[in-house]
Amino acid sequence: MKLQDSLPMLLLLPGLVASYLCRRMKWGAAAWMPTLLCFGYAVHDVISQPIGWFPQITILPSLVVLVIGCCACAFGARPRGPGLRLANFASALAVTVLAAAAYEWHMRETITVLVTDEAGNPIPETRAEYTLGWNTTIKGRGEALSDQAGRISLQSRRGWSQHMYLTPMADYSQDPDRKPQSIGLGIDRPDRLPGTLEVYRGWRNHVGTATFDEAYSELMPYVKSLTLPVTLYRAEQIVSPLRRDKIRAAFERVSDYSENDLSYPDVCRNLEAVDFIPEMIALWTARREHRQSLVTTMGWLAESLDKADRGCAKLQQTLDRPADSDGGFNAAGIRAEIVRLREWAGIPDDGASPDRRQIEEVRDFIRARARALLDFAMQFAETDEGARKVLGDLGSLARPVLPDLVARLLKQPPPDMRAALGWSSVFFRLRATESELKDLIGSGNPMLQTAARAARPDKK
Repeated sequence: MKLQDSLPMLLLLPGLVASYLCRRMKWGAAAWMPTLLCFGYAVHDVISQPIGWFPQITILPSLVVLVIGCCACAFGARPRGPGLRLANFASALAVTVLAAAAYEWHMRETITVLVTDEAGNPIPETRAEYTLGWNTTIKGRGEALSDQAGRISLQSRRGWSQHMYLTPMADYSQDPDRKPQSIGLGIDRPDRLPGTLEVYRGWRNHVGTATFDEAYSELMPYVKSLTLPVTLYRAEQIVSPLRRDKIRAAFERVSDYSENDLSYPDVCRNLEAVDFIPEMIALWTARREHRQSLVTTMGWLAESLDKADRGCAKLQQTLDRPADSDGGFNAAGIRAEIVRLREWAGIPDDGASPDRRQIEEVRDFIRARARALLDFAMQFAETDEGARKVLGDLGSLARPVLPDLVARLLKQPPPDMRAALGWSSVFFRLRATESELKDLIGSGNPMLQTAARAARPDKK
């Protein structure tokens, strides 16, 4: 529990004040009872968070206030003769109970997830497997189904996080093209941004034979009763225009926050973000404080483009096998996958039988997207470690520039051992062969020799 969330415990102070005002009560012990009830509630609030002592310390201010209240009651409600005034005691107890109820109302939250398709139609029978947690402790888990309006409602507590996996359960066998894909959903309260919710969405994607775990996050103001629209996209889509628009809006908001608040990797860990590569390069040049975040994002996109290209290449290899041979291909399945890939690349479907040419056009699209990253990396690789990382993440897509890299290093060798090992990592990820690095090995420069030999650990 955060410090600001423990402050509502101060709502119990009216009970202490009421006890203090019972100066004329003839039996001082009665004034202690509402105070002790307050104190017991606070103790229960502490021990119900079995995380260790550090998080419990954040609730100590409330406990200190309650202890001070106990001392105030002991001083202010001294007995003045025998007798008990039930009216005074009942009023103090009532104020205490009402204050505790107000605190309980403050802590209670409602999360309503509204599940729709891309057209905005509700998706009933969507199963939500959820967990509720506080820090690293699971407070509850279970399953729920969306109703006919696509709503799933969960009761939560202030400061808790929610994580759920949404799976459509309806029968789409008559129209498989409409079947939405499953999605992971997370709702967290970032300590760095009080009064804010961070909403995470994650899903799995396929390009050729390659599989991607994609995600993006966005920030929204905290509300006690949250209604969160969640769109489930069709499973055969690699990218969705609607999702791209939402990711674009989140991307444009990143510049409004510092790197510690919301970073580019939080928003751009998805294939939709390849459209933002030119803007990321421009931001890298203009905003030095965001360079690490941007390089991490561009590295993920570079690696994803290389992985997608290799997935398409394996799909081409599948086409080389006879359809009726062992390990051959399903013509209908390959045809559907090619249509899906060409839709992603913006290439119209020509209706032809599956062949390598159709996939090669998709690979041209991937190489064109990777070209901007390659030009950026080649421009700054000699002076910036992050640019070298992007170059290595491009993998096989950067192999055409390998001879140029070797020639540039021969003219300007790495200045120290760290830079030399950085270059060796680049050569390793570009799958450089011994013959391609022979000029570096034979240069006589120990830095160049280290860069080449460390990239070929099997060839010392």
